[in-house]
Amino acid sequence: MWLSSPRLYYGSDWTRGRLTFCWNMKKRIVGFHLDEEQHWVAELECGHNQHVRHNPPWTIRPWVITEEGRDRALGHELNCKKCDVGAPPDQSDLH
Repeated sequence: MWLSSPRLYYGSDWTRGRLTFCWNMKKRIVGFHLDEEQHWVAELECGHNQHVRHNPPWTIRPWVITEEGRDRALGHELNCKKCDVGAPPDQSDLH
């Protein structure tokens, strides 16, 4: 299921040990690449990368296996946890 807007939720701020408000930052997928272990990684519009493994029964993402499935996923949004915590963009040797 793809969600298109940030969601405000209560979460634990583990760096400070207290309850805080957090945003789920939704960012569009702009590309894909394989990591050194041959796992698919989504490249997000914010400059962060996120693994998108198909690893049943824990993670079900059959669309990531085929080029057609990955092409259809371009533009869809994923929650970027790195944006949630204000992390700098990922470094990539591919770009």
